[in-house]
Amino acid sequence: MAIIGMALGKMLWPMLGEYMQKKSINVVEMSDVKKYSDNSKPIELMFNKYNYKQTYYKGNLFYSGDGGTFAPYKICSNYVFYDTVYRNFFAIQMFNFIGVSSFDELLEIANHVKISCIVNNWELGNPNYGTADNPIPIFKCIVPDNNSWNDYAQSRADIIKRNNEHYQKSIFYHLTYFTPKEEFQKMFPEQK
Repeated sequence: MAIIGMALGKMLWPMLGEYMQKKSINVVEMSDVKKYSDNSKPIELMFNKYNYKQTYYKGNLFYSGDGGTFAPYKICSNYVFYDTVYRNFFAIQMFNFIGVSSFDELLEIANHVKISCIVNNWELGNPNYGTADNPIPIFKCIVPDNNSWNDYAQSRADIIKRNNEHYQKSIFYHLTYFTPKEEFQKMFPEQK
């Protein structure tokens, strides 16, 4: 009887895991990432005082690998700030794709500087976004070079540039793990 139970468990576990994962996260296609990206535009924002916080999420709810049954939590770093021109809160979000142990204080080099950012038009125009609790996400920001930077500041600027290279992947993670299901379905009504 135990052998039958183990066999059934091995057959049902992947199906249960896939079902649970689809219920807890959005299923994002690359066409969704492209649509989100195509509906985005560059804007300039004054990056002043900000709050830094980290958000944790599971990269894959049920996976089997060297780390055990459950995936380790991954980190999304958020630099939340208010822009007086747009009168909205924004969050520069950085996912750790490049092996940096901490993004804390990374954007100190941009403090009191006008930065160029890419934002999604739908989120920019949505009244549910732009609050301190639900800021408009930014996945790509360009900090202007400064000749007075020391080596440490220049290394920080290089990290920001390397993170920008993962713009499409950042959109994918945002839509998959952080966009509420109801918002996702409004953005992509063809998805079920």
